[in-house]
Amino acid sequence: MLPLQSCHIYIFPSFADTCWRRDTDSESDEEPPPAKRQRTTDPQTNRTGGAHDGGQQFEIKLAAVIGLRGMKRGDDFELATNVKDAGNFDDLFYTANGRRYFLQLKHTENPDTTHLQPKDLVELLHKCFESYYEIEDKDKSEFIIYTNKRLGRMLSSHERNDTADNTVESVFKTSKKGEIFNFTRDNNKKIDVYSGVEKLVKGSKQFGDLSISEQNNKFSMITEFLEKLIMVIGQKGQLKLDKVIYKEIKKGNEIKVGREVYGQVIRYFKMRLEIWWRNKNEKMTPETLRNWLQEAKTKACASVVRSLFKSCTKTVRGTGMRFSNDEVSRLQTELSDKRAVHLRSDALTLCSILLLDCLDTPKCIFVTFESLQSNKNMLLHAWLGGHWEWLTVFCDSTVRHSDISDTCLEISAIIQCALSDKRVIILTANTVQEIKDFFL
Repeated sequence: MLPLQSCHIYIFPSFADTCWRRDTDSESDEEPPPAKRQRTTDPQTNRTGGAHDGGQQFEIKLAAVIGLRGMKRGDDFELATNVKDAGNFDDLFYTANGRRYFLQLKHTENPDTTHLQPKDLVELLHKCFESYYEIEDKDKSEFIIYTNKRLGRMLSSHERNDTADNTVESVFKTSKKGEIFNFTRDNNKKIDVYSGVEKLVKGSKQFGDLSISEQNNKFSMITEFLEKLIMVIGQKGQLKLDKVIYKEIKKGNEIKVGREVYGQVIRYFKMRLEIWWRNKNEKMTPETLRNWLQEAKTKACASVVRSLFKSCTKTVRGTGMRFSNDEVSRLQTELSDKRAVHLRSDALTLCSILLLDCLDTPKCIFVTFESLQSNKNMLLHAWLGGHWEWLTVFCDSTVRHSDISDTCLEISAIIQCALSDKRVIILTANTVQEIKDFFL
């Protein structure tokens, strides 16, 4: 990062005594707001009743949690839903760091009263085994049954999984009280899932159609499957996942905002996720997830940004003045490779007009210093997280020089950690001293 070098920009000959100079070498976790129930009318959502169905919302929201956590970890991941040829493990499919994670999701609206009983569990494991048997390249794959249900009292003999990689714990788990375990044989045949699954496999028509060698191979794979299978129980249900999404988004933001803004961000974000869920062929990646978050933050903050932009530029737009293409091109060239700019002028209104001519205004937050101070967190949140590229702050002669300098230093620290397309202009009168430590 290098300090800005001084340069003079003259507007045009008739205003030759008005110059601009750009330089820097001189001076507790909250609960998410309650979301409105969103019902989907798109007929494409009808797998079992539309995306407002609890089980499908569970799938969509858990995908959001997994994607946000994977992005935070720096995983170069792909996340898909309804994966072809994955059988019962087609609900969510996460690939990262050379491994694949197949998730079968089971959701209930009443986890306190709906428990997995031996018969239910054996039937579920049998269906999952048949899917496992057909999947290729099992060595690089993890198979996970993930649910907000708990085991019935009889099914108490299971072992904590200490061998699964930490992705299961850090990316998928949503409840500290929930357990992650593998299945083991039990001397009590009534609850021994091994015996139950073996019996169902042997009695199936598919098994009877196999040759003797194929039957032996398939039967031996039951132990391989049950020892490899990961069961994650007691997780948060779909209603409680809103809070998890809220926390994950909030943790990823350097600039914190109020509950109302987060509520809007989450609402738009989930709407975009539902579109992804309906489009069975689209894969979620870190890049697409960042784009969806940027889109959600843009929509959540757009009305405030537009209102402040309109208020700040009302007088400027009312003059009807425009600058020549040469003057516009000259300033565009000067700004093209700069991230932090201090513009000083004796004609602030003229400078503002020229800036509005040369900047892509839909991607520009243009506010007065007073508006920035009154809405600082929301505006910085919108600028850093939304699609806006330029933050332009208009400081008239009534603003104290020390306040301008403090603001520049604050923004300078922020922009060094921001995406490379985020840029800022501080527009002041010539009487304001050069701002030290304002970086490119």
